[in-house]
Amino acid sequence: MQPVLEINNLTTTLFLKKGPVRAVDNVSLTLSQGKSLALVGESGCGKTMLALSILGLIPSPPGRITSGQVVFAGRDLTSLPERDLRAIRGNDISMIFQEPMSALNPVFRIGAQISETLIFHKKLTKNQVKSRRIELLKLVGIPAPEKRYNDFPHQLSGGMRQRIIIAMALACSPRIILADEPTTALDVTIQAQILDLIKDLQEKSKTSTVLITHDLGVVAQICHEMAVMYSGRIVEHGDVAEILSNPGHPYTRGLLNSLPRLDRDKDLSPIPGTVPEISSLPQGCHFHPRCPQRMDICSKQDPPVVESKSKIRCWLYND
Repeated sequence: MQPVLEINNLTTTLFLKKGPVRAVDNVSLTLSQGKSLALVGESGCGKTMLALSILGLIPSPPGRITSGQVVFAGRDLTSLPERDLRAIRGNDISMIFQEPMSALNPVFRIGAQISETLIFHKKLTKNQVKSRRIELLKLVGIPAPEKRYNDFPHQLSGGMRQRIIIAMALACSPRIILADEPTTALDVTIQAQILDLIKDLQEKSKTSTVLITHDLGVVAQICHEMAVMYSGRIVEHGDVAEILSNPGHPYTRGLLNSLPRLDRDKDLSPIPGTVPEISSLPQGCHFHPRCPQRMDICSKQDPPVVESKSKIRCWLYND
C-alpha cells in the first residue's frame, strides 16, 4: 500500500551565530493510511521540529529545510509555494500544537477561530459553520458549547484551551493529524476521551496520526509504529509492540527503564546526563557520552542503520 506520507532523508538546519546546526538530521519515515506513528524521546530531541518541518512551519530565519523530501499525495511539500502549502495546512494535514495559549489568538473568540478554518477551506455558509463548530466542541468534551464558543481564550482553563486546539485540528476532517503532546494538559478522563476519538478517526475515517509524546502508555494504547529520536536523529524505528517488549537501542532501553512499573521492585534507573546542546553535539554517535554500552568506535564514527526486528542506529548491531 502506498504511504499517505513519506519523509525521505529530511534535514532541517538552523543557521545560528555559532554556525549551522541540524535540528532534524537525515530523517526517513513513512506513515500508512489509518495508522499512527509515535515520535518519542526527551525534550530537545527534535520531535516538534520534525512535525513543523513537515508542514513548512520552521521559523525562517534562522531555519530552513536544506535537503530531503516530504511527499504527500504525490507532491513534495518542501518544494511547494506558500500558497499551495496553505491549502494543505488545516485541510489535509492538521497540527495540534503543544502550547494552546500561544496557538490561540487572545483577541478573538474561540468560535471565530474555529470558523476561520472552515470558511477558508470548506466554503461553508454561516449556519453550516455555526452547526459544525458546536458539533466539534461537543466532540472534544467542551460543556455548554452553545455558550462557550463566544468565550475568549483567557476565559478557559488550560485543559479546555487544549481541547479547542484539538477541535480546530479536526474541523476539516484531515487525512493526517500531527499531534504534539495533545493530552498533556488534560485530566485522565478527558485524556481517555481524546485518545478514543483519535482511535475512532483511524478506524472509521482512515485518518493517519503522528503522535509526539513522552507517555509510552499512550503509545502502547493507540500507536502502531514508533520512532525514537535523539539529537535530531531516529535511533530506533519499528513496530510498537516489538520495541516496547524488546528494545534494541541503549537509549530506548534507558527510556523504558526510567518508567515506574508494578512488576519491578528495584528503583528507577534514569539515564545519566542530559541531552546535549544542538550546537555542541559530540562526534560519532550523539548518545555515546550517556551510553552504558559505548565502545571506542562510538565516539569516532556515526553508527549505521541496521535492520533486524526494528531499524536501529547503533554500533552494537554492526559486525
